[in-house]
Amino acid sequence: LDDGDYVLRVQAANSAGVWNTDGLALPITVKPAPWHTWWAYSLYAAAVALLGLAILRLHQGRVRREEAYSLRLEQEVALRSAKLAERNRELKEINKLLEKSSLSDPLTGLRNRRFVFEEVSKDLKTISRKYSDEEAGVDPQDSADLVFMMIDLDNFKPINDTYGHAAGDQLLLDIRDVLLEACRETDFVVRWGGDEFVVIARQTHKSESEALAEKIRSQIAERAFELQDGQLIRTTCSIGFVAYPLYEGHAKNANLDDVINLADCLMYEAKRQRNAWVGMLGINEAVTSRGFDVDSVDTSSVLFRARREGRILEHVVEGTDTRAVPAG
Repeated sequence: LDDGDYVLRVQAANSAGVWNTDGLALPITVKPAPWHTWWAYSLYAAAVALLGLAILRLHQGRVRREEAYSLRLEQEVALRSAKLAERNRELKEINKLLEKSSLSDPLTGLRNRRFVFEEVSKDLKTISRKYSDEEAGVDPQDSADLVFMMIDLDNFKPINDTYGHAAGDQLLLDIRDVLLEACRETDFVVRWGGDEFVVIARQTHKSESEALAEKIRSQIAERAFELQDGQLIRTTCSIGFVAYPLYEGHAKNANLDDVINLADCLMYEAKRQRNAWVGMLGINEAVTSRGFDVDSVDTSSVLFRARREGRILEHVVEGTDTRAVPAG
């Protein structure tokens, strides 16, 4: 029976078959099973609550672990990202140093030949675009934007052979200092190789090129260079230079190789007499240092046509003034 209150009624009959109408009423109380008692249900509720709490705690613990794991991952990613960024910065610095070293001469620290072909080519392209613009109305013969000077020491090999390579290296460093002092900060000073240097005067009017060449020539010739042992030596240089653009109205017709080759040829012309310079201000217009023997110019020389047309000028120094006069 289910739990609750019941009444057991009993009626009986005697042997004569007469029933007792009142019968017997016996009240009976059926108590609930232990698992149906209020305290059992309380326990059930408590167990469910504890189970829910346990599940909640497990879920919260899993969430916390996942959050901690995510945070740890974020921290590791941030740390690795920071290390990677730092490594990238280091690599960039190394690449910059490598790039700088690849564009610099290891002995003198000056720019090298590669720098000229990579960077100066951009200057020539800019100048070519400027002069190609017909609306600009600029005459290339009136304003040279770049002067390319090839400089060669006249007696470096005997010095190197006599005093040793260390003395030769010291002389190259001293020549570097002379060139840096003679040039502007915007100019490029390059060690071309061996005892050859290049000066690239930027945004320079062609009339200024003679003064710069004479300044470099005279400062090297007049200076006594001290070796490590205190001994003094002297040397001179030969310079060939080209004012760019050289071709009137056609700046784009001359590329960097043309300019370099022409300056090199002019330098060798100057080297025939030593301690001299020769420059081309235009395709048929040349200028030389004082005392340069224009009659010695070979017919195969780039100066021959200028000499034939009477357009070789000699640079004369009078006091502190300089002027150019027709040679001869």
